[in-house]
Amino acid sequence: MSHDRSRQVLTLALVLGAVAFGMILAGALDLTAPGNTSPEPTPQIQGPEYVGGVPSFAELAERVSPAV
Repeated sequence: MSHDRSRQVLTLALVLGAVAFGMILAGALDLTAPGNTSPEPTPQIQGPEYVGGVPSFAELAERVSPAV
Protein backbone atom coordinates (compact mmCIF):
# COMPACT_ATOMS: atom_id res chain seq x y z
CA MET A 1 0.00 0.00 0.00
CA SER A 2 2.79 2.43 0.85
CA HIS A 3 4.46 1.59 -2.46
CA ASP A 4 1.37 2.80 -4.36
CA ARG A 5 1.16 5.92 -2.21
CA SER A 6 4.81 6.82 -2.77
CA ARG A 7 4.36 6.30 -6.52
CA GLN A 8 1.40 8.71 -6.52
CA VAL A 9 3.38 11.31 -4.59
CA LEU A 10 6.32 10.92 -6.98
CA THR A 11 4.03 11.25 -10.01
CA LEU A 12 2.39 14.36 -8.56
CA ALA A 13 5.79 15.89 -7.80
CA LEU A 14 6.99 15.18 -11.35
CA VAL A 15 3.86 16.72 -12.87
CA LEU A 16 4.12 19.84 -10.71
CA GLY A 17 7.83 20.11 -11.49
CA ALA A 18 7.15 19.81 -15.22
CA VAL A 19 4.47 22.51 -15.04
CA ALA A 20 6.77 24.84 -13.10
CA PHE A 21 9.65 24.16 -15.50
CA GLY A 22 7.41 24.86 -18.50
CA MET A 23 6.18 28.13 -17.01
CA ILE A 24 9.73 29.27 -16.23
CA LEU A 25 10.94 28.25 -19.68
CA ALA A 26 8.05 30.01 -21.45
CA GLY A 27 8.65 33.14 -19.39
CA ALA A 28 12.36 33.14 -20.12
CA LEU A 29 11.87 32.64 -23.87
CA ASP A 30 9.25 35.41 -23.99
CA LEU A 31 6.91 33.33 -26.15
CA THR A 32 3.77 35.30 -25.40
CA ALA A 33 2.77 38.05 -27.79
CA PRO A 34 2.53 41.54 -26.33
CA GLY A 35 -0.97 42.86 -25.81
CA ASN A 36 -2.20 45.70 -27.95
CA THR A 37 -5.20 47.93 -27.49
CA SER A 38 -7.62 48.52 -30.29
CA PRO A 39 -7.49 51.91 -31.95
CA GLU A 40 -9.85 54.54 -30.64
CA PRO A 41 -13.10 54.67 -32.59
CA THR A 42 -13.56 57.59 -34.93
CA PRO A 43 -16.18 60.05 -33.77
CA GLN A 44 -19.50 59.77 -35.54
CA ILE A 45 -20.52 62.68 -37.71
CA GLN A 46 -23.90 63.90 -36.64
CA GLY A 47 -26.30 65.46 -39.07
CA PRO A 48 -28.33 68.56 -38.41
CA GLU A 49 -30.55 68.30 -35.40
CA TYR A 50 -34.27 68.35 -35.99
CA VAL A 51 -35.95 70.95 -33.89
CA GLY A 52 -39.60 70.29 -33.36
CA GLY A 53 -41.95 67.41 -32.92
CA VAL A 54 -42.52 64.37 -35.03
CA PRO A 55 -43.01 65.40 -38.68
CA SER A 56 -46.25 64.59 -40.39
CA PHE A 57 -46.38 61.94 -43.08
CA ALA A 58 -46.72 64.59 -45.79
CA GLU A 59 -43.58 66.40 -44.60
CA LEU A 60 -41.69 63.15 -44.39
CA ALA A 61 -42.78 62.08 -47.89
CA GLU A 62 -41.78 65.48 -49.26
CA ARG A 63 -38.29 65.19 -47.77
CA VAL A 64 -37.76 61.61 -48.93
CA SER A 65 -39.34 62.01 -52.37
CA PRO A 66 -36.10 63.03 -54.15
CA ALA A 67 -34.39 59.94 -52.78
CA VAL A 68 -36.95 57.54 -54.20
